[in-house]
Amino acid sequence: MIHIYFLFARKPSVDRRTFHRHYLEIHPLQGGRPYHAGPTPALPRYIQNHRLHSLGGDSIFDGLSEIWSTGALVGTPQEMESSKAFLRDEDNFMHPGKKCTISTNDHIIVEAPERRSGMISATFLVRRSLQLTLPEFRDYWFNVHAAIARTIPGLRHYQISTAVDAVYMAHGGWGDPRWDGVEQMLFDDYESAQAAIASAEYAESFFSDLLRFSETREHFFSDVHMMAWPGRTEERAKREVVEKLQRGWRD
Repeated sequence: MIHIYFLFARKPSVDRRTFHRHYLEIHPLQGGRPYHAGPTPALPRYIQNHRLHSLGGDSIFDGLSEIWSTGALVGTPQEMESSKAFLRDEDNFMHPGKKCTISTNDHIIVEAPERRSGMISATFLVRRSLQLTLPEFRDYWFNVHAAIARTIPGLRHYQISTAVDAVYMAHGGWGDPRWDGVEQMLFDDYESAQAAIASAEYAESFFSDLLRFSETREHFFSDVHMMAWPGRTEERAKREVVEKLQRGWRD
């Protein structure tokens, strides 16, 4: 499956709490398709990431939707109408000029026993160093940098998502994507993420090593919400949405 990262910033006229609430409660219901009612053949996996500014980061983005596609891009007429409804609703809470999509292939380095709502994700947008060829860049990422990342305390899940090869073949082979991939880590909770960020392994080894193969260290931390995932029931998904809306957001 192709792992699609859809990144977006908050509309300036919408405050943070309204932004998070709309993203979680209202946006998934557009077009009459309750995305928090568990996985479907059309949407086997869907994760929302709500930015936690208090944990730092230098990205312009406030939200990240992750979906996985089996390649069946043409849906039923009803599904196509639902997609149009989602696009229309984006104008209600997303910044119109700060949206980006990255299509990737996943490489799981450390796999969490369970992916669950309430975990904290660290998302790094990686762009190949101009000193490296694409094969050299990927070789360093997988064989050197990944080993450093694995030493970060409290790390529960770690994956490297490389941009699909097709983006480099655009325009007769002259394609050059904005980012060459996404590096993502998961921690159990807010306190675990704080401890990881404060560790020497993160600050002195992992973070500095990024610039050895990437032109950017653009990143952000988020509160994870599992909207649709294999094995998750409709009842559980809906209950978690309600509970999160009652608790609110740390930022």
